[in-house]
Amino acid sequence: MITSQKATCSYAKVSKNCHPEELRCGSRQWSCASADQCVPDSWRCDGQRDCRDGSDEAACAPEKCGSSEFQCRSSACLHLSLVCDGKEDCADGSDEGGQCSASACGQVQCSHTCYRSPRGPICACEQGFELKSSGGSCEDVDECRRSGGRPCSQTCINTEGSYRCTCHPGYLLEPDGHTCKATGTEPILLVAIQFNLLLYGLRSLKEDILAATDKNLVIFSIDYDLLDQKVFWTELGAESIKWISMDAKKKGTVVKGIKSDCMVVDWIGRNLYWTDGTAGQILAIQLTAVWRGKPEYTIVLGDNLNQPRSLALDPLNG
Repeated sequence: MITSQKATCSYAKVSKNCHPEELRCGSRQWSCASADQCVPDSWRCDGQRDCRDGSDEAACAPEKCGSSEFQCRSSACLHLSLVCDGKEDCADGSDEGGQCSASACGQVQCSHTCYRSPRGPICACEQGFELKSSGGSCEDVDECRRSGGRPCSQTCINTEGSYRCTCHPGYLLEPDGHTCKATGTEPILLVAIQFNLLLYGLRSLKEDILAATDKNLVIFSIDYDLLDQKVFWTELGAESIKWISMDAKKKGTVVKGIKSDCMVVDWIGRNLYWTDGTAGQILAIQLTAVWRGKPEYTIVLGDNLNQPRSLALDPLNG
């Protein structure tokens, strides 16, 4: 059998005049109260006495122990199976003695398990259950409603002693049993870097260039038309808004002779909007008119606007 034990460091040095030098612990170490021993920071308040004087387990913040755990006087939590086993597992030894020898589980009625303890017999529950406020009965824990985080990324169904995760249509449950991922084609991240328009695969991490502009014209604003599968962009210094299909087989210009600081697409209403910060305007053009060869645009807002630079749409709510 191979066992592992924690190793502590003592640095008490003696100088020529026979006086011990001051102990200096590392940046990630904790100095015991005896001032002659250093232990790692992670060993502080871990429920196990590592300093010879036990100071690493003193004045620790109290923990909230589970229904199948015993709370040492030092506030550390210990599984009930380690209590009253003839070996001191709590740093202060509070898991032994007391009523350990006289603690008889036959004196209480527990719906799941009974353990001996220095304070008498204790009822404990199996995983997924917890003790009721009084008595030795165990009740199911509803993990789906418990505060402290959602166990499932989409739908959680509580079961007796446990829970299971399910996904909405169009999603599959990952091997971890908690996370849902979309089925179908790989999700793509649309990225503009200087004069390149890139498609970045979020699963394969593959990078493809969708479009490249003149190296003197930096791509300034981009958006995506979910319905027609087209990407729109503006170029810094160029007075136009351009587009390209996701398969890169078609491309063109939406409108010319305009100044645009920011451009966005209403893929439901079939309009494209942009801001002109210099003129203090928000303008729009109908995409259906563009495809018919009539790129006429209109001013949506032109009063009381002071250099608008950014724009966002909520297509679902218009």
